[in-house]
Amino acid sequence: MEIINEKTDLSISQLDKDFKLALPFWRANRYFRSALPDSFNEKLYLILDKYISELEDVATNSLPQYDFSSFIKGFYLNLDSIEERDFYQFEFFFLLRDEVSDKLQSAIQDIVEKFAEELVEIAGYEDISDMYADTETNTSVKYLTNLIRFNVDSYSLRKGDADFVVEAE
Repeated sequence: MEIINEKTDLSISQLDKDFKLALPFWRANRYFRSALPDSFNEKLYLILDKYISELEDVATNSLPQYDFSSFIKGFYLNLDSIEERDFYQFEFFFLLRDEVSDKLQSAIQDIVEKFAEELVEIAGYEDISDMYADTETNTSVKYLTNLIRFNVDSYSLRKGDADFVVEAE
């Protein structure tokens, strides 16, 4: 930031190699914190990495006919209030690509259900999810607009997500 602030005509190509490599990570880390209450985030982050890791382990695409890395398109959730409270009703939903097999969809659904159950156990919240995972074709836009997309870029970056690779000279 000091270098960027010092020079008004700075181009990214003028940065040292280390800065070129760090810039995408710095930008993505801005999205680490969700717009959810701190009290909810505090409980969620106790188990988030465990379940995101487990979900990615089963949802990673290794089939050459598809040009995407995961059958999971997004993690959505809803809270009954965005105010700081001791108790929340919540729902989890994972949007899946249409190409997902029935067997894999069921496995993902089971993991997300365990994720919600553990959050209930550790936080005392109430899970009001109707469904935990479904495909793009089966999910209406109206349903998604009632949910908040939860950003897991920080997890992807720690795992070396290729979307953030920078070719540095």
